[in-house]
Amino acid sequence: MKWICALFALALIALVATADAGLAEPMFEIVHRVPLGDKIGHVLLLGTMSLLLNLALRVSRFHWGRFHPLQGTAILLVLATLEEFSQLASTHRTFSFGDAASNAVGIVTFGWLAVLLHRMRTR
Repeated sequence: MKWICALFALALIALVATADAGLAEPMFEIVHRVPLGDKIGHVLLLGTMSLLLNLALRVSRFHWGRFHPLQGTAILLVLATLEEFSQLASTHRTFSFGDAASNAVGIVTFGWLAVLLHRMRTR
């Protein structure tokens, strides 16, 4: 699972780098033709990353008082939020609270799915 997670993370990093360089427009044109395609893409891409990362980490949790978030979910929420805000400094990218919210929905929902799958595997 760790290799699959690492390969998917590299693919996401390559996608972000391509977009930051302004080279992803032809690919994004297809996504923008689908109603809410951009938001669905954010949910699915970041959600899949969350699922893979949380499974690779064996759904480990941080222990912050009474708050026990999944490590993969917490780490990915921070990184995705930082990446979204970094778009404010890019001439080729556009910051969007809607994209950030879509990222969060995917990350949290698929993190929950990772917990369910992990429980099913360990029974």
